[in-house]
Amino acid sequence: MKLRWIVRGVCTVILLALAIMIVEVNAQVNTAQSVNLLQNSDFEEGFHQHSGIGELTVADNWSPWYSEEGGRHRPEYKAEIANVGKGRVYHGDKAQKQFTTFAPQDGGIYQQIHGVTPGKWYTFSAWVYVWSSNHDDPDTSNYPGKYSALVGINPWGDTQALYRTTVWGKEALEQYDHWVQVSVTAQAWSNKIVVFTRGDAIWGVKHNDSYWDYLSLAEAGGPSPTTPTPYPTPGNCPSLEEIRNVIRNEIDDTHIIVGGD
Repeated sequence: MKLRWIVRGVCTVILLALAIMIVEVNAQVNTAQSVNLLQNSDFEEGFHQHSGIGELTVADNWSPWYSEEGGRHRPEYKAEIANVGKGRVYHGDKAQKQFTTFAPQDGGIYQQIHGVTPGKWYTFSAWVYVWSSNHDDPDTSNYPGKYSALVGINPWGDTQALYRTTVWGKEALEQYDHWVQVSVTAQAWSNKIVVFTRGDAIWGVKHNDSYWDYLSLAEAGGPSPTTPTPYPTPGNCPSLEEIRNVIRNEIDDTHIIVGGD
């Protein structure tokens, strides 16, 4: 009887140690995956006037881009501040706004990131709110300008958004009056890449406005969903080999190579 309780106690200690080890492994993976490679990704660090032009007020560490092809007009850029006007900010106190009045547009902001690893895959995502309307109700897009929002990555690090090597994600086409997330995944072909936001309005309605916030660039290719390994129950003490297999499966599922680069 006494020996049985001792064995159960040892089993409990082993299971607790196993659980702690698995939590630590998962924590390492989550920390690695959550690294955001962008500077001023949420625009909380401030804004500046690009080239000293007031209509081109963009977030620090970011630059504006635009195209005037097809009758498009250069958007205006400004800081969107929470609790001021409509305060269309997804997170924190600031967001990036771009807009045209009675004009179509094609443009956004970009940032060049150095020190990426050629051959690795990266995912760029952003939250965007679009208000496109021929009327002045700020909460409803009436007769919109067929506005689409999307993001892109240039894997060579080229800062020309519309260059042929830029990879664009799926567009949020005519998604008005609510926040949506857009993203794109691409493979780096050099040690630098460039990320772009893009707002494209086809028709020149009175208000063609988009608000961007909470951007992220991180390595892609994290662990895919797998069937969890069943842990031994306290009633049945696992063997040392069973414990090793559980830990090995957890490590394999989270793509951590112990002792590797």
